[in-house]
Amino acid sequence: MPPVIGRQVNAISLVVGCDDDTANVEDGIFAQVLFIHAQHIRRRGGVKSDIFDVLAYVRFTLDPMSRSERVEGAKATGLDGYEAEMRDFLSYVLQAYELEGIQELAPHRISDFLQIRYGGTNDAKRVLGSIPEIRGAFIGIQKHLFS
Repeated sequence: MPPVIGRQVNAISLVVGCDDDTANVEDGIFAQVLFIHAQHIRRRGGVKSDIFDVLAYVRFTLDPMSRSERVEGAKATGLDGYEAEMRDFLSYVLQAYELEGIQELAPHRISDFLQIRYGGTNDAKRVLGSIPEIRGAFIGIQKHLFS
């Protein structure tokens, strides 16, 4: 099985309740069927959704949301309480997520965003605050994306 499919099959297996003790050939086949079903859901209606939406559909029959819908919701509920510069930075992160997908929300991407937007970590700290504050805002906005 290709690595990308293997990772997504593992994620699906977690949602449907498989563990190492029950991971046998039948579970693998079932997970692959779910993966194919997930790919269909993700492409349905041209909606740009993420694996989170697929898993929510498989487990709870929740309709997938597009990344654009998630970003709109996060901007509406998650930017309050931040200074203007931090709101701009978080909006930049949300725009990257909307265009490129969930991989943009990985923790290691924070330094990339700071480098691109501010030229480096030290300049970003002068504008946004301490690294723990920046990291907290980066993680905090994600809670609004997926709530």
